[in-house]
Amino acid sequence: MIWCVTLNPSLDVTFVVPEPWHPGMVGRATAMDVRLGGKGHNVARTVHALGGPVRAVTVLGGGIGRDLAARAQVLGLPLLAEWVAEESRCCVTVVAPDATTELRAAGPPVSPAVLQRLRDRLRAECGPEDWVALSGSLPPGADPGTYADWVEALRPRVRGILVDTSGAALVESLKAGPTAICPNAEEWAAVADHAVPAGTHVLLTLGRDGVRWLPPGGPVRQWRPPTVTVVNPVGAGDSFLGALIWRLHQGDDWAGAVRWGVAVSAASVETVGVALFDRTRAEALWTALPEEGEPEPHERDEGGDRA
Repeated sequence: MIWCVTLNPSLDVTFVVPEPWHPGMVGRATAMDVRLGGKGHNVARTVHALGGPVRAVTVLGGGIGRDLAARAQVLGLPLLAEWVAEESRCCVTVVAPDATTELRAAGPPVSPAVLQRLRDRLRAECGPEDWVALSGSLPPGADPGTYADWVEALRPRVRGILVDTSGAALVESLKAGPTAICPNAEEWAAVADHAVPAGTHVLLTLGRDGVRWLPPGGPVRQWRPPTVTVVNPVGAGDSFLGALIWRLHQGDDWAGAVRWGVAVSAASVETVGVALFDRTRAEALWTALPEEGEPEPHERDEGGDRA
């Protein structure tokens, strides 16, 4: 089983507008997409679309929470959920010809007792062949060490734990020694002065430049996707993580799993919805990627430092 944890989920609404977007304007959308959202839910939807065994672990609240649960049921995505009284959040993306704009609500506060109860329920149900993804922001007021606490509690019981978060939560999770972290360039720059544990992989997502893999003790490799038409880049990193953890669960080595992740991520930016993709397109992009990736830039005598 692959367990995808989202402690601050959202209802993701995407609007497509035909003209450049600027503050104060009244726009008319030509398309709208509404999805079960939050980074971990995007990861779970990706795994589910690829046919992997997955269960979403989350905290839901109010009417939006009930809507999210109903959307998961329609998808056939099983939930392990705790409930709070306050409304789950809604996040809005506006896709315009000149730029993509995101509006992200904070989400409801969640007590330490609720988070601990959810963690303990997951710990009781997971098994030695399972993988866990801890994704996204923490609820308002949550201790920055929450993900570190989950890593420490779950690591003895599962095969691997991947963390995709930012700021203090990422710094604290590193101290617990997750199997891998998946920051983007900005998130990595903010924590690069902190030590990465000897056994932790770093998957650095670089947008159009693909993904750089920094394995423990091995050579750094990078996979750059073929040129694609970018419609909506939001959620591409979640699609990468979903495909990566799916292939690791299937028994692929890390290089093979990263290659799949890059292909699915590239396919996802060609769609309007967040973290959606056409599998046939992803498979075509996968065949175009080198099996072993490229050496990091200085190994190709191009100069520059590791990001």
